[in-house]
Amino acid sequence: MAAYERPDGWYSNFRVKDPLAPSGTRRVRLKLEGNLRSQREADAAERVLRVETEKEIAADTARRASSAASEAVRVDPERFSAYAGRWLADHVRVHRKPSTYRLYLVIVREWLMPYFGELRLDAITAERVDGYLPWATTHTVNRTFGTGAKARTRPGKPAAAKWLNETFACLSSLLSYAARLRHIPHNFCKGAAKLQAAAPDFDFYTAEECNHWLATCRIIEPRWYPFYLLGFRSGLRQGELFALRWANLELAQGRIKVRTSITRGAERDEAGEVRVANVETTPKSGKSRFVELAPDAGAVLSGIRHPGERVFQRADGTPLRRETLLHSWERITSASGLRDIGIHGMRHSFASQLVMLGAPLRHVQDQLGHSTIRMTERYAHLAPGSAKPWVALLGPPEAAS
Repeated sequence: MAAYERPDGWYSNFRVKDPLAPSGTRRVRLKLEGNLRSQREADAAERVLRVETEKEIAADTARRASSAASEAVRVDPERFSAYAGRWLADHVRVHRKPSTYRLYLVIVREWLMPYFGELRLDAITAERVDGYLPWATTHTVNRTFGTGAKARTRPGKPAAAKWLNETFACLSSLLSYAARLRHIPHNFCKGAAKLQAAAPDFDFYTAEECNHWLATCRIIEPRWYPFYLLGFRSGLRQGELFALRWANLELAQGRIKVRTSITRGAERDEAGEVRVANVETTPKSGKSRFVELAPDAGAVLSGIRHPGERVFQRADGTPLRRETLLHSWERITSASGLRDIGIHGMRHSFASQLVMLGAPLRHVQDQLGHSTIRMTERYAHLAPGSAKPWVALLGPPEAAS
């Protein structure tokens, strides 16, 4: 990025490679020194600064790598349990989303610790890693509900392959971090075979079913009608609906700027204790996007404008929570006589109906905010003509009469 001018002088804004940064690059924003009088002089000064910064990073990387290597030789390798705790606190909590931090806390405590916890870090070999998933297929985690005398424990069941692969990805992330800092020689998760997971199944409402459900909602739960209408007509994730602000609605242009999402994540309070809380973060893909706004949803939103900051919020101004929706969703679904597709089914219904109308998968991908087209391809079989026997058209042309 070129240098830019402010009232108090010229500034630089660029990225350089940094092997020790979480993303592999580091952003540099600094005021350029000297009496710079033109864009050309400022760009030249920025190029000099970039070269000097790259040299400093290279020297710092070599110095830290050397220090880490000597430390690994000098200090007895610690146990996995202690290392995982430091990784969560010093790396995951700082560089990942709060929802990811919460997820990894659960995985480390309930899945990785029972298998690796008492091992020294240097005892985690390829054989140990290869044995994790076969062990995990038989591992169960009991769940306790309630507190005190009312507490009840429910025996756990074997986890699905998709979840076990998720725990393996967490282990791989931890070992990659350890390998990068030279605390272990290699991440033995790389190249290891994962479990074969079945393609995720989903259910959705057709356009007729969707309109019937919304009509029922308008009769028995009218206050929730705008929320559910927008959910079915936009495909926004629940957290994106919860975080939606009036400032992000462009009703005249018929679109929504999706910038934030609210999720359940883990945070540390002032005393250092981990607590679960609603946190506002970026959308799941990490990027903002524009979503087209259906005309009927735009008309309804125009009529409910209130002074609150968020479009949908509780009476005290705080964001909605999923638990708040469950009662209304179940009541409306029961009254409609339709099967229960779950609240996330609004998103599946939106995507499925678009594809059935002939919308290109790339357009559906953009609307949903999927990071890859592969995630959107689960809806491809719904496209018009997808079942046509195209192979029947192959062969020699008919003989001329």
